[in-house]
Amino acid sequence: MTTLDLPAPGPAATDEQLSAWRDAVTIAGLPDPSRSRWQVLRAGVIGLWEFDVAEYWFADGRAQFVGQNQSGKSTMMALTTLLMLAGSLDRKYVDTFGDSEKEYRYYVEPVIDDRDRRDASTSTNRGWAWVEYGRIGPLGTPEFFTTMLYTQTKRGVKQMTRAWVVCHGTARVRDGLDLAVGQAVSEPKELEGIAGVTVYPKGSDYTERLATDLFGFDDIERYATVIEMLKVLRTPHLGQKLDPAWFTSQIRSALPPVAKSEVTELANGWQELEQLARDRDHADEARKAITVYLNRAWRPWADAVLRLHADTLIAADTAFVKAGDDATAAEKTLEQARARLDDEAQNTINLEKALGRTHAEQMQLLRSSAYTTAVERANDAKRLRAEANATTERARKATAQLATTRGDLEKAIGRRDKAADELTIAQQEV
Repeated sequence: MTTLDLPAPGPAATDEQLSAWRDAVTIAGLPDPSRSRWQVLRAGVIGLWEFDVAEYWFADGRAQFVGQNQSGKSTMMALTTLLMLAGSLDRKYVDTFGDSEKEYRYYVEPVIDDRDRRDASTSTNRGWAWVEYGRIGPLGTPEFFTTMLYTQTKRGVKQMTRAWVVCHGTARVRDGLDLAVGQAVSEPKELEGIAGVTVYPKGSDYTERLATDLFGFDDIERYATVIEMLKVLRTPHLGQKLDPAWFTSQIRSALPPVAKSEVTELANGWQELEQLARDRDHADEARKAITVYLNRAWRPWADAVLRLHADTLIAADTAFVKAGDDATAAEKTLEQARARLDDEAQNTINLEKALGRTHAEQMQLLRSSAYTTAVERANDAKRLRAEANATTERARKATAQLATTRGDLEKAIGRRDKAADELTIAQQEV
């Protein structure tokens, strides 16, 4: 079999790390210890109750059973926990509900009962229950401590054969410890040749070995007390059957006495705690006084000041908004003016280019013979126009003189007519 370097389970473990435990079981892997002290790694049964072969692993010393009712969760717990620690098949350790009605033989030998789903036709029944512990030894190599219980019954024989077995070494279940070969359950004598295997006919010798070598107790009575406490704590409906006085007494006897210095320190701590409580009360009173001051004085004053300056603040805010709007409008106008300036600059550049072309064409035209002829003709026309203007001016003056002469003529005719009239009158008077 292969041992696998599996990640330590815990709240920080990822889904991939947790699934590595499941995958290790599917390839018949084995867990490795990770601590220097003994810690339970796995447990299982062979040929007991309805289990042909069953095995489960502990995650950092913890195991959780999930399943439907009557699926064997409580039975598996009963077969691999308290029984294997107590080294006794007493009924008080067998029944998972803390009663004394069920014997261990029930898990080994099927009974002829419609409620028992096992095959009751066999005359001999045998099985194993086992628990494996592991640690990192002083040399840095893994060490294993496997506790096993073998039981055998024959139908019609009241006595049940049992053997308590311990294996302290490198051999492990499915890796050197073969508790079953095919469909056949192995017997303890088949394991006696394996290094580190010890078979104990009596459970008391087995228990003493666990107390000293596995758990480090130097007093077997203390180990027995621990087993009894575990039995009480395991019981369902614990509050109905727990003896608080006995339990308190056992806990008190298991704990060392408290040193006087620690009691003194605890008393001083209580005094400091009382002083802290008084300080807390004073602080609470101060907090209440501050709250009253805030509600009755400071907040009304602050509200009045805020209302007083609210109009100024609103006007300033309005002016600020208007200034922002004006600035935005000015920016838009500036952008438009810059656009027009760019257009005018481009137009100026275009006009300057056109002026240059026109000037070049003008110089070319001035140098041409056609332009010279046109200039001469223009000068002749200008001279003729001047002469025509002079003739027109003389005609105008002559016309004006003629008009003046005509006026003088008309005046002379008038004087003549007047003189003729006066002559006629004079002649008539004569």
